[in-house]
Amino acid sequence: MAGAVRSNVSLVEADGRTTKVNEPGPTLAPDEVAALLDAARASSARGEWVVWAGSLPGGFSPQRLADAVADARAAGRRVALDCSGQALVTALSRDGEQPAAPGEAERRGASPSLAGRPLPTLGDVLDVAGDLVRRGVRTVLVSLGGDGAVLVDADLTEPLHGRAQAGAVVNTVGAGDAFLAGWLAAADGGAAPADALAAALRSGAAAVEHEGTLLGTPDPRRPVSIGPVHRDQPVAAH
Repeated sequence: MAGAVRSNVSLVEADGRTTKVNEPGPTLAPDEVAALLDAARASSARGEWVVWAGSLPGGFSPQRLADAVADARAAGRRVALDCSGQALVTALSRDGEQPAAPGEAERRGASPSLAGRPLPTLGDVLDVAGDLVRRGVRTVLVSLGGDGAVLVDADLTEPLHGRAQAGAVVNTVGAGDAFLAGWLAAADGGAAPADALAAALRSGAAAVEHEGTLLGTPDPRRPVSIGPVHRDQPVAAH
């Protein structure tokens, strides 16, 4: 790229409260966007996962992301989306199935892209996730921070809600990324949806217990509870 890679700074206080200072990234030229998409294609093979995560840089339009998702699926890749706002809405407007991992901004209703309203209970979360599945999304993972996560999957007879035990919360930066990575690694290994959810929860819990973002291998013995979604259970605001 002709522009400089941005720096993101996380200020973590003793009680675990985190302040993120994210610089704006460079604007990509059309040939740089094309090179990025070509690299994603070249570094993956049929049946492997391609993950599009985070915010879009200038010069990379939501429609271009939607096209990239469609192209990857047409090439036999499995695609995961972990983004928000117009990028997510546009990508999901295309035909076909793709896993999605809506972030906490959509859960709170801070973004009008999916819910457009607060989601104070697990039932409200489930309604939005279920709508995505009915629109063709195969798997929806909703991270709820300390309230665990909800999984809605086309292969499940009913949605699941899971939680993992975590010790002291030291740093939440990267916990959502670790959560998604845990799910993808397990799913790529052929794990059933419930087992993949357990792996994701253990990865997220391990991440919040570390000061940095290198967490090693999550402990498979970490207690995890997974069961049906109780619709009236409240979801804490963050």
